[in-house]
This record gives sequence, C-alpha cells and structure tokens, in this order.
Amino acid sequence: MLYLVFMKVHADERCISTQNKIKGRIADTSGQGPAGEKRKQLRAEQSEIRSKTAGFKEGRSAAFTQIKILQEAVSKKIKDMNNAKSKTSYKSVEEIGGLYLQTHLSLECVS
Repeated sequence: MLYLVFMKVHADERCISTQNKIKGRIADTSGQGPAGEKRKQLRAEQSEIRSKTAGFKEGRSAAFTQIKILQEAVSKKIKDMNNAKSKTSYKSVEEIGGLYLQTHLSLECVS
C-alpha cells in the first residue's frame, strides 16, 4: 500500500513538473518571460539596424544620382566639342600650315 502511495506522489510530481514546463514554454511563446524579453530586445536591435541601412541606402542612391548627372553633363560637353570640331574646316595644325603655305605660294606666283 505504501508503495502505491509513493508511486502516486511520484506521478503527481512528474505531472506538476511537466505542467510547469508547458507553462514556461507557453509564456515564452506569448512574449512573456526571459525569452520574450530577449526577443523584444533583438527585434528592437533589428529595427534600429534596418533604419540605419535604409539611411545608408538613401545616401548611396543620392550619390549615384549625382554621379549620373555629372556623367551626363560630361558626355554632353564631349559631344558638343566633337560637333564643334567637325564643323571647322581645318582639323589639325599641319593642315592649317599646309594651307597657309599653299596660299602664300599661290600669291607669290600671281605677283
């Protein structure tokens, strides 16, 4: 008989222990207890990191936009200079020198 009482008490202790473990897990999943506090802390850190990276991304995109504007301006200036160069009748110093010499010789022959 004593053995049966002992077994019943032991079974009740295991049952209570199991119930306490279950209650602890439920508390952890519902946001209460030490695990819930840790989860809240980690989520706050995650939010802070996300806001910082968003700021970095905005800064980077603004820098890329400025670079793109500058590249477009430079390429436009290059195109304008090439167009102006193509409109001139003389391309190089040698051609101008040759034309000068030719004109000078033709004027000497005429006189």
